[in-house]
Amino acid sequence: MTIGGKTVPKGRYTIYAIPSETKWTVIFNKQTDIWGAYKYEPQMDVVRTEVPVINSAEEIEAFSMVFEKAPYGANLLMGWDKTQVSLPIRWTDTGKATASNNVKPKKAGTK
Repeated sequence: MTIGGKTVPKGRYTIYAIPSETKWTVIFNKQTDIWGAYKYEPQMDVVRTEVPVINSAEEIEAFSMVFEKAPYGANLLMGWDKTQVSLPIRWTDTGKATASNNVKPKKAGTK
């Protein structure tokens, strides 16, 4: 897949966001299984990209993330309060999804 014009290999990543009034910096980082940004290591960044803020009339009470289908792949929508951003994610292989590349949700309490 491609995010912010950079190819991202299959794998697990931590997503960080640095919000500002007009844009968010979204970061995909190789460091996983950590809590918060207390031990954030910038040298482990795979992608760092900026997305513009979209002001919404509707309020989102809790920070939320959802994927939206797009012709080229998907958009990762993130929002809180009346602020939203949309991160385009492009599939580099547009072939049909197979059982081997479908992500299955984890059960609560598992690692």
